[in-house]
Amino acid sequence: MTGGYVYRGSKIPALRGKYLYGDFASDRVWMFTWKDGVATPAMPNELGTSLSQDLDSVSTIQGLASFGEDAAGELYVVSYGGTIFRIDPE
Repeated sequence: MTGGYVYRGSKIPALRGKYLYGDFASDRVWMFTWKDGVATPAMPNELGTSLSQDLDSVSTIQGLASFGEDAAGELYVVSYGGTIFRIDPE
């Protein structure tokens, strides 16, 4: 698993307050909400809610290595090869 960030940006209001994180082996991006001391996925399963299809991460990111955040709270994903992807609204 690759640790991430809580989304604090303004471009994607539906993600505000969600923790986004990833999986290096599958290149998938997941999210959950922290509520009352418990990690709560929007659609429960053991990893959280997958954002991979929305972000096209499985076919685009090759080796999800890290996440980043800019001063406006927008999030970025970094591939093992060094490519940086900004998470933008559709």
